[in-house]
Amino acid sequence: MKRKIMAVLLASLMVFTTAACGSNATAPAKEETESETTESTEESASEVQGFPADEANTSSDEMTADNVDEFIKLGEYKGIKLDAGPDTVIENGMTANIDFAGSIDGDYFDGGTAEGYDLVIGSGSFIDNFEEQLIGHKAGDQVDVNVTFPEDYGQENLAGKKALFEVTVNSVAYQSVDSAFAELVSTSEVLKYPQSLIDTWKQSYIDQYGSYVDNQDDEEGEENADAEDTADSEETADTEDTADSEETADTEDASASEEESGKTDSPDEKLAEIAALFGMTEETLNEMILSNVKYCMVSQAILAKENITRDSEYYQNALKTLLGNYGYTSVDDALAAGIPESQFYYSADATVAMQVIQDNQA
Repeated sequence: MKRKIMAVLLASLMVFTTAACGSNATAPAKEETESETTESTEESASEVQGFPADEANTSSDEMTADNVDEFIKLGEYKGIKLDAGPDTVIENGMTANIDFAGSIDGDYFDGGTAEGYDLVIGSGSFIDNFEEQLIGHKAGDQVDVNVTFPEDYGQENLAGKKALFEVTVNSVAYQSVDSAFAELVSTSEVLKYPQSLIDTWKQSYIDQYGSYVDNQDDEEGEENADAEDTADSEETADTEDTADSEETADTEDASASEEESGKTDSPDEKLAEIAALFGMTEETLNEMILSNVKYCMVSQAILAKENITRDSEYYQNALKTLLGNYGYTSVDDALAAGIPESQFYYSADATVAMQVIQDNQA
């Protein structure tokens, strides 16, 4: 279970990026098992090129618009087929943007309604026989999708029930822009990693998940303290020199506490603790970090190729869209809500890069 939690938590580091181009709506999704989640997370991490990132494939230099080709061999990001024409019918593998409302015996149920949801047909992400019923339809069609929830479905009020989903097809695409971006990341080749970018992402993981380690340490400390208190209490009842025993114990506890409070883990030690807490290897966690680094490198490479800077009008317009999706009116509002600045701008870079892909589609 801890590994499944970790997979979900790690994915949240780039949540700004994916949500900027998709929907946050709840869906009649097929539930994943713990092993499926873990396997998909580790498989995606293992695709990172150049792991491990060591002196042979890292650089102390910053990746800039002038030297981007020294760091990454960028795949083709122009001329990708995204949007399909209005009369294009849905086929397996396409992405349908849909609105839907689910009901059982005429009563709409919680979590069964959404608008603007991008569904990849054939992905199996929705319950059985949902996606298949959209094949052959096109933008503007309204479709009644009849399904039966699995007997072992996680929500007891839905398990085994027959449901009707009223679906409106808003648009049809050959693929979504975020899927195209993910494919571009996969096909691009890292020549060397900027060490500063690796360090920044390591710190982001520590900032995000270090508290889980600290909380675990606190819980273990409380358990140990309770055990010691019980042992001391029993010993006190049988020992005549109670005062000396308590004084010695207090002195030792204070010394140990002072020593522990003065200890500071290195970033790599902290990351090792995070990996261990969630039942992952350090290698898998490092691969995930490099995966995020690669996403950033691809984003920044596209911006460099297009001569787009963060203060340009093009960037600022895309940034407004990103902020609006989360209800923020300014970057300061987003940062004040606790979003790390580096993580925010990395996600913003990816959003702008995907806008470039969208604007230059076939």
